[in-house]
Amino acid sequence: MSHRIKVTNIGVDGEVLSFTEGSSEVKIKRIKAGSNISVNTTEDNEVEITGVNRTTTEITVTAFEAISMYDLLAVSSNGIVKADSSDTTLAGKIIGFAVETAEAGDLVLVALDGAITNESWSFTIGALLFAGTNGEITETAPETGFIQHVGIAITATTLRIQFGTPMLL
Repeated sequence: MSHRIKVTNIGVDGEVLSFTEGSSEVKIKRIKAGSNISVNTTEDNEVEITGVNRTTTEITVTAFEAISMYDLLAVSSNGIVKADSSDTTLAGKIIGFAVETAEAGDLVLVALDGAITNESWSFTIGALLFAGTNGEITETAPETGFIQHVGIAITATTLRIQFGTPMLL
C-alpha cells in the first residue's frame, strides 16, 4: 500500500511518525522497528509512505536462504526456507508468510496467522489458496508432491492465513 502527500515537516519520535500537511499536523502511532513502513521524500516536498498492511501474530526467525516479502515459508532440516509443494519433506511444516525481505543467515519476520495484504496479488475473492513452489501461493491445487491449503482470499489483494492439513499426492 502506498500513500503520497505533500508535507512541510516530518519527524519520528519513538513509535510516532508526525508531519505537517498544509496547516494540519498528522501523527501515525505505533510505528516500530520491523514494521516495514518506509518514508521517501522528493525534491518538491512530496512524501511517499509505504508499508505492508497486516493484522497478524508474528515471530522472528533466521532464514536459511534468501527470502522475499510475501514468500510462504516452511521449516526444513536446514532451517527456514521458501515453502515448496513439490518437496514432500516440507509437508506439514509450513509456518507462515514473510513480511519482509531477508538474505540467507538474516532474521526474517514471519506472519503466523491473521490477514496479510499485498497490492500486487490478484486473487479471486473467496478462492482457497494453496502452497505452490518457490514460496509462491496459488489458487490451483498442485498435482504432485503435497497439497496444503494455506489461506482464503478475502479480497483480490488480501488473504486470511488459514492452514489446512497437508496431503501427499
